[in-house]
Amino acid sequence: MACKRASGGEFQLVHDQNKSGLQNFTPSAYDLNVVYFVPSDGDTIAHYRERLNGILLQGQRFYRKWMNYYGYGDRSFGLRLDSAGKVKITVVKGALPKTGYLYHGGGGIAIGELNTWFAAHPADKHSEHTLVIMPASTYAADGDPGGVPFYGIGRWCFVLDYAEMDTSYLGQNTTLGKRATKWIGGLMHELGHGLNLPHNKEKVSEAADPAKGTALMGSGNYTYGKSPTFLTAASAAILNNSQVFRTSTATGIYGDGNTTINIIKASYTGGNIVLNVKFSSTQTVNNVNVYNDPEGGGDYDAVPWVAAPSGDSIQLSMPISEFHKKTGNYALRIRFLYTNGSFTEISYPYTFVNNEPVLDISIKDELNKSS
Repeated sequence: MACKRASGGEFQLVHDQNKSGLQNFTPSAYDLNVVYFVPSDGDTIAHYRERLNGILLQGQRFYRKWMNYYGYGDRSFGLRLDSAGKVKITVVKGALPKTGYLYHGGGGIAIGELNTWFAAHPADKHSEHTLVIMPASTYAADGDPGGVPFYGIGRWCFVLDYAEMDTSYLGQNTTLGKRATKWIGGLMHELGHGLNLPHNKEKVSEAADPAKGTALMGSGNYTYGKSPTFLTAASAAILNNSQVFRTSTATGIYGDGNTTINIIKASYTGGNIVLNVKFSSTQTVNNVNVYNDPEGGGDYDAVPWVAAPSGDSIQLSMPISEFHKKTGNYALRIRFLYTNGSFTEISYPYTFVNNEPVLDISIKDELNKSS
């Protein structure tokens, strides 16, 4: 066990390079690949290792807190340490200048180069999940950084770096404090995508809970480090199967799977949407996420519940008092989570009329999505 100081001055416990144990922490069998990707005409930004070390260890603790809260154990995504005891960050020089890695399209170009790089350096690839950090290439008149990819693509996520990107600014009601929440919170949000997480929104009661507040995978990139921010139960259920949260190695991670819904019954009674589903699957399903997603909003406002299967069935009661919106069209998205980390999602349309859901749902209406 080692005690390291983050760039924000806060002491944190980290696991050592051979994963030989951290008190009250179960180390992952796989580590997130952390790459600092520099265009051919660019350079790293001063003190990036110290600053990013603090950011990533803080993020590891954040994810760990909520996994533990939902009963999945004291687990988080794995981080490999370098010889100095800091998070290992691999610097890779790009083949193109800054103009070759713009926000639109630049991520895909970088992925192509990094796949080639990993093929030539297989010992440096520790999982299927990669965080790519690029130095900001442009700055607005007020100093706000930008110009590079900042999003998740599959199991890749792209974020930026700038000189004052440091946990020490989080929580300050200053320009640099607000900027730290935006970009460090943004890093944690995009990292969530790279760890398999879709968008979702907190329930009404969670928004009012001073211990929870805003879901990270909703608008939490604007609240992280400033006001209460958390992972939803649905996000934790997905991370439970993510490769870099696993405490032992496994074969067949992210293998194929398919689920068929054989019977679905949805009704509205006593202020609740009551859902009964009977299914068959080619993979082991350990949780089912059910998202109520209003039309528009790009699924940022999808309010989720989690159901543990009983054999080949789930039953779930969802109070509409937890919905933020009770008008217009909705999608009921049922995501079957496989122990191998993949999923199948089946979606059904419904609508609200006079503030009540109208649930004319049948199997013929389903839309499927797998990964």
